[in-house]
Amino acid sequence: MEETDVDDEPIEIDLLLAKQHSLKSTITEEEIEIPHKPTGEEISQYLEMINPPKSPGRFQIILFVTVSLFFSAATGVGTQAVYYGYTPSHHCNVDNMSHIPEDFDATEGINVPSSCSMYSNLTSNGTNVTLEVVSCQNGWTYDRTEFGQTFVTEFDLVCARSSYFETIMTISSVVCGISTPIQSYLTDRFGRRKVFIIIFTIERILSFGYAVFPTLPLVSTAFIISSIGYAGSIPILIMYESLPERYRGLSGTMLNLIHMVIMGFFPLTGWLIHEWRILIIIWNTFAAVVGVVGYWLIPESLTWLLSNGRVAEAEKLMQKIAKFNKINLPQPALKNELFEPKKKENGDDDKLDAAVAGTGCCAVGIGNDIKLKTEKSKKKIEKSEKSSIRELIRSKTMIKITCIISGTYLVNNIANGGLSYIAPYLHGNMHLNNFLMIIVELPAYIVTVYAVERFGRKRPTIGFMLIGGIGLLLSLTEFISTIAKLPLQ
Repeated sequence: MEETDVDDEPIEIDLLLAKQHSLKSTITEEEIEIPHKPTGEEISQYLEMINPPKSPGRFQIILFVTVSLFFSAATGVGTQAVYYGYTPSHHCNVDNMSHIPEDFDATEGINVPSSCSMYSNLTSNGTNVTLEVVSCQNGWTYDRTEFGQTFVTEFDLVCARSSYFETIMTISSVVCGISTPIQSYLTDRFGRRKVFIIIFTIERILSFGYAVFPTLPLVSTAFIISSIGYAGSIPILIMYESLPERYRGLSGTMLNLIHMVIMGFFPLTGWLIHEWRILIIIWNTFAAVVGVVGYWLIPESLTWLLSNGRVAEAEKLMQKIAKFNKINLPQPALKNELFEPKKKENGDDDKLDAAVAGTGCCAVGIGNDIKLKTEKSKKKIEKSEKSSIRELIRSKTMIKITCIISGTYLVNNIANGGLSYIAPYLHGNMHLNNFLMIIVELPAYIVTVYAVERFGRKRPTIGFMLIGGIGLLLSLTEFISTIAKLPLQ
């Protein structure tokens, strides 16, 4: 009997190993339990569940107003470079204006005192008087009729240094352009709200910094670093991802309408306060206050939570929003599949239970192998579901759409930015010019509210860009006529 028992032991081990091999071969990566993530259609249904059927809910309205205020405050600080970067009329600081030569002003059609040169070393040889023209030796005198101290006048960024401010603005734009894709990745990886809070805090600290720093290198460095990222765009993304699809087009247009109304008050502050540092502090304080309000009122994106498997957080947020909107949701509101793993086939439970029910080294081997397959499957699926910048170039259609939208965005920003920066130098009062440049956009946005709902996005975009392009071409005629007035050298 003893010999028989000893002989039977290897047979049992062989059978168990065969069972292990058979089980391992029958459980494939496709049959392993994987987390179920909602589709885009399911997410849209969940957004509809927390919104009243016929109109936006209280939460959606408050979110829209908060995001609109924040967007205006955050972008207002940057766009008001038209004030602190303003270069007024100037000439060399001399005791007698006769020591300054005259230059021809093509815009006014008259001779005006030179901005960057003066007479020096007057010598007389009988009846001939020789005047040497040199650059300004004792600084500059600035026209402070419309504005007092600016970034340009405080650090004398004129004449040979006149390109300094434009260089700083260009570097800041490049830094912002490079950091924006990184910001996009971080918001996808760590969440919209968390990245928004971090970038916004950095922006505000550095913005207050270049308002108080005493030296040009410190001010320039703070200005450039504060351009890293663009916090103003993240709350807009959260808003779009929290609203039902039927409100997204209208909300985007109305946001810009509110933005322009708020921006209309910035020329008023520039007219009342003529010191660039005080203006920046005032504008940053407004942005900081709105940002603190946004910290409490702007939640994480429900779409992001669902897309990243943060089911418990998404459920909690949905219940909170529904309660605020006085909507009764079931408990839980989300489908059970989101809380529990989804099986590809029936019978997987039996296979996994059989694996775990094994004994000894064989059970460990089977369990480890299945665990490894499970982790590989989950990672493979998560990797395939994650968004990537490669999605923008994965097909000819996506490449075409990406190029068209990027080109449209670029052209509009260049045109709008150029018009904003040239407004103070147009004929008339600089504050009134800035106000008119802002307020003239209001009728366009009002028309857009109707046009987007009536004709969609594409046709109004093409129509408005054609009108804007024609206006820019007409403005070139004045520029060409001004150039023609310049004397030939």
